[in-house]
Amino acid sequence: MGDFINKILFSRIFLAGLLIFGLATFTMQVSREVEKDFDKELWSVVYDTSDRLELYSNIMYAFRGLFHSQVSITPQEWETFNQSFNTSERFGDTIEMGWTRYIKDSELTEEERSQLKTVGNLDYHYIIQYHSGHAEGQSTVGNDLTTNPERLQALNTARDNGLIAAVPPLTIFGSNREGVILYLPVYHRGTFPTTPEERQENLFGFVSFVIPTEEFAETILNKNTVKDVRLKITDVETGRVVHDNTNEVPKNVAIVSKTLELRFGQRKWALEFVGNRRSYLEPSSAVFLLSLLVSSLFVIFYPQIRGLVPEKGKPSLRRKKL
Repeated sequence: MGDFINKILFSRIFLAGLLIFGLATFTMQVSREVEKDFDKELWSVVYDTSDRLELYSNIMYAFRGLFHSQVSITPQEWETFNQSFNTSERFGDTIEMGWTRYIKDSELTEEERSQLKTVGNLDYHYIIQYHSGHAEGQSTVGNDLTTNPERLQALNTARDNGLIAAVPPLTIFGSNREGVILYLPVYHRGTFPTTPEERQENLFGFVSFVIPTEEFAETILNKNTVKDVRLKITDVETGRVVHDNTNEVPKNVAIVSKTLELRFGQRKWALEFVGNRRSYLEPSSAVFLLSLLVSSLFVIFYPQIRGLVPEKGKPSLRRKKL
């Protein structure tokens, strides 16, 4: 009799262990699926953002081609070329394009100097000459960008390596808006400099592209994939926030989070995602997980429950009070 009871007890313990093992294995599998679905959505955001930034850079290269095609560009030619892209219709009025002229201090006439709004104390100047886009940006024309250390650093970086350089988020000239500014160097027509020294010698100016931070919310990141996710984009070097959708993730819930990196304009951005794990749990998986949990509990506690409920014609195993 004792051996029989031991066998029954062992079989129940074995079955309970098997169910618990299955529950743990399935839970791990569900967790991996949640991570996989979460990653899929996050990477789609990174790719979409990268594609949009690449589109902006292509427009900048087209403007550089304009300055390479002619000795000089008039304001009317600048505006006509800008309108051909329909930037306002395609991207909204938040986007700004600009042309910044490079000129040595010794070549700056007194008349030109008197017309400038700001003038740096270096032996060269980066003067904003043309602007298109947001109306507030027109007030930037006539400013010397060498007076701003962060803009100057990005401009000189672009000048020396011939590539687009971005400024970390800062206040845009002529407004209270925050934005990221891209600079692409333009060298004198017919020159093909290959070294930093040659690029400095043949510098003509810069095409600029201003991306206000609200642009990320309105167009680049206006997607259903991030509507329930907290997304924060930060410039790694400075710690400044490029974008924060301020979505609140419910407290006291299991969260899934990840940080990805995006490199653009010779800068590195950290994209921090935080989401509710339940949002990525398939209904069928949740039902199966709950069923498995209930089954496990039933197998474990069934003998105790059965012992407390008397069968018809049999006394209960529950001890009577004396």
